[in-house]
Amino acid sequence: MFCPKCGTNLPEGAEFCSNCGINIKEFMAFSSLQQNNQDITNKQFSSQSSSVVYQNKEESTVKMILEKVKKGLDLIINKIKIFVLKYKKQFLIGIGSLIMIFIIVFMYGKLFGFESLRWNKEYEDYKLDYITQNKVKLGIKFSDEEKIDQLKIKSTCGKSEIIGSEVEWDLTKALGKCKIEVSYKLKKINKKITVINPFADKQYLSLDYKIDYNSNEDLDLDGLTNKQEKKYGTNPELYDTDMDGLDDYYEISTSKTDPLKADTDGDGLNDFDEIELGLDPLKTDSKSDGIKDSNRKISYSVHNEKLGITLEISGKGNIPSSTIDTFKNSTFKEMDGLLDTVYSFYTSGKIETAKVIIPYSLEDITSKGLNEDNLTLYYFDEKTKKLEAMPTTVDKENKTVIVTLKHFSKYVLGDSNVVLTTTNNQIMMVIDNSVSMYTYAQISDLGYTQITGADGNDSSFKRLSLTNNLIDMFTGNYYFGISEFAGNYVNLQKFTDNQESVKKAVNSIKNDIGSIGNGTNIVNALNKGINEFEEDNNGHYLVLLTDGKDTSEFNTLSSNKTTIISKAKAKNVKICVIGLGNSIDTEDLNSIAEETGCDYYNASDASALDEIYSIVGADINYNLVDIDGDGNVDGTVISDSGFIVTRDGFSFPNYSTNLANGGHCYGMATIAEFYYTKKLPMSLDSKTVKQKTGLFSSANQSSYAYNLNNTYFQNYSNLYDYKLKTNILKNTFGFDIFGEEKPKDYMSLSKKTLVYNKKYRDELTNSGLYDISTIESQLDAAAQLERWGVNYDGAEKLLLNEDKMQSSKVINNTDKQLLNAIYAGYIRQNATEHYSSSSNFILWMRNVIGSESTEKMNSAAFIELLRKRLDNGDVPVISSSYSGGIHAINAISLVQDNKDSNHYYIGVYDNNYPGEKRYVDVKCNKKTCVTMANSYYTESNEPIRITASLDYDLEFFK
Repeated sequence: MFCPKCGTNLPEGAEFCSNCGINIKEFMAFSSLQQNNQDITNKQFSSQSSSVVYQNKEESTVKMILEKVKKGLDLIINKIKIFVLKYKKQFLIGIGSLIMIFIIVFMYGKLFGFESLRWNKEYEDYKLDYITQNKVKLGIKFSDEEKIDQLKIKSTCGKSEIIGSEVEWDLTKALGKCKIEVSYKLKKINKKITVINPFADKQYLSLDYKIDYNSNEDLDLDGLTNKQEKKYGTNPELYDTDMDGLDDYYEISTSKTDPLKADTDGDGLNDFDEIELGLDPLKTDSKSDGIKDSNRKISYSVHNEKLGITLEISGKGNIPSSTIDTFKNSTFKEMDGLLDTVYSFYTSGKIETAKVIIPYSLEDITSKGLNEDNLTLYYFDEKTKKLEAMPTTVDKENKTVIVTLKHFSKYVLGDSNVVLTTTNNQIMMVIDNSVSMYTYAQISDLGYTQITGADGNDSSFKRLSLTNNLIDMFTGNYYFGISEFAGNYVNLQKFTDNQESVKKAVNSIKNDIGSIGNGTNIVNALNKGINEFEEDNNGHYLVLLTDGKDTSEFNTLSSNKTTIISKAKAKNVKICVIGLGNSIDTEDLNSIAEETGCDYYNASDASALDEIYSIVGADINYNLVDIDGDGNVDGTVISDSGFIVTRDGFSFPNYSTNLANGGHCYGMATIAEFYYTKKLPMSLDSKTVKQKTGLFSSANQSSYAYNLNNTYFQNYSNLYDYKLKTNILKNTFGFDIFGEEKPKDYMSLSKKTLVYNKKYRDELTNSGLYDISTIESQLDAAAQLERWGVNYDGAEKLLLNEDKMQSSKVINNTDKQLLNAIYAGYIRQNATEHYSSSSNFILWMRNVIGSESTEKMNSAAFIELLRKRLDNGDVPVISSSYSGGIHAINAISLVQDNKDSNHYYIGVYDNNYPGEKRYVDVKCNKKTCVTMANSYYTESNEPIRITASLDYDLEFFK
């Protein structure tokens, strides 16, 4: 039975409910009575309203249903309670599992995401396992494009970035095994590629040679054989290994000093200086008086017989190593009251006083209007640009000036009544900002759609950045002004010494083409630029940069040239002109520059501006130059040929062929020299020379005839502007020379051999220009990985065949004639004698013609010969040991270090590096000049070789 109130299941006959506690009989009786009363009531009111009756009946029914539902729910809840109590442990485990599943799903979304990430295997580069140094493009498949910017990338080699759904991976400078990884949260995909470089040997091209250390040859003529040099550890190429001024044989046999150590006894004086001073290079205290030799007060006299200059020095240390040098300076030449000769004195010792006696020419001083009685020696401060007068005695009878100096530096002679010790040099930069400097895209972005003539001559705005770099290089009393022009002229900055204001004005030129109109009105720009200067004694320079012909409508540049020159001279304004591109009024601009005392410089494109700006800066800034690009001047130009590598050098690099496996550096340097001096024979028959192939054997070496008439070169057009025409030659000179990227799949590893892939092999074979051979690896495993990026047993070698080239139907005729001319210049090395900066020895000629010049050359003679050739506009071929061989390059300028007059920088055009001016560091003592390691070249203590003259060089071509 069940309780009539709460529904609890009760035993039959129970009187009370065990749950709610009611008396069951009484409750039933009461319920029955209530029911009866309700029935009576219902009957009494049934006739009053059927609707009310119906409503009451329905309410009663609802109540009954609710009571039943309540009872049912109570029953269910009660059963649940019992179930939970009975299965409590299992229930808790289930709930915990659900929570754990939720957490796992939540964390996976946070850490890995539900998006799919994988490589797009339809991309060709995905299939590559080996590539040459190149750029790789990989595709990404990511399911949520809106989140693609959340992808991250990293690689073990090269540079990589994600652009949209693609990965760009730059491996152009990588080698070996490289790995790239793209990730989204903790989800990652990887790709591995091995990078090889079949062009690695191009940068090391040189003339190969090997020294036989067991021979009885005396290569450097120092009195020691190669075998003896090996025994003592001295340099068989250099007769003074430690550069102390004593040759190796003398040190070993006579002075008994260490040929590997400049200061044998370590007392602070080098061996040569001690012997010169009568001291003992083997004792720190030569006189046994308790005074270290380097602390002795020394008196020493130095006389330069050629210059007639005498130094009488009192001081300590390496006084005998003092040097005297002179050179011309164009900036001083243009200054009132000064001669253009600069006197440079140097010592590594410590001077107390030094009396200098300098001869002068009465003809020189009167030709410039100087008064002999007022001659004064001035110290030139390279930083402040000020001149400081030294107390000077004029000996009119002996035509000398006598001055006592307390420090060595650079000095200049002048008339004290005329010389201005401090001047405010003014430089007005007038910069072309015409439309032709921009690309069409740049013009369109600026909102101009109808403008024509956008040639993109300087779309990267190098003219602005280089102007700012130039401004930074000037120290002292310099004032700058900035103007821009096109159709109109606008001054942006009056003269000021506030460099930041000037540079801000320069930067404002970028994209400012609206206010200056169309055209290139050079006449207007020059006239108004000259008007910026006052008539005073300051140094006045107007630097004009333009990329076009004058577009003056009525008064052309040609018709105004004379007026402009006269106007400039009246205000003492020197007009320096930089012409950019090929559409220039070259003749008129060159005339204006030369007539006003400056120069015209032509840059075929914006890439040449770096070098030209450096030259212009030196011309204005007392020939001071920045060698290492740190913004500070390092040296003074003492000679410059005018050669510009991005105009006068080749646009392609040195190369190997079957006839010159070590490269054509000597031939390229020779042709560059003859072409620049406009003395290259336009045609030449075959030449034959004798090449030494062994100690007692030789063989004939013959060139092919060439004819450059009716080619690009017949009018001596800019050499750098000539680009090779034969496309297949990209395999020798580099794909970038032809505006192409190196193929990614150029070579691959086939078993244990690096081979050219079939499609490239077929092109090479069909051209009839190349030999393909397989060579065994001569490198160990580590070197293989460094060179090629992979271990291998052998590799295919590609070599341009100059013999096949003669009958090839593929090669362009101008290309063939040029390469033949280069080879003719190459074999000249076998029929030419050289001077050496260390001795008369010609290292790599010992196996060529078996004879050498016997004339000694000391360091001063070498520097003087180099200067003379450069001053004459020559760019002599010089050679030195470099990367395992002798490498030939062109000397194009000579710079003397501002702190050490025995330290020089030879500016060079190196055919291994087209378009890049480099420097060879050289240190000298009284007898020898040798190379020093720098950021360009790693070799030290190597002699430099040079021929006697340009006429001698040309003898071979006659």
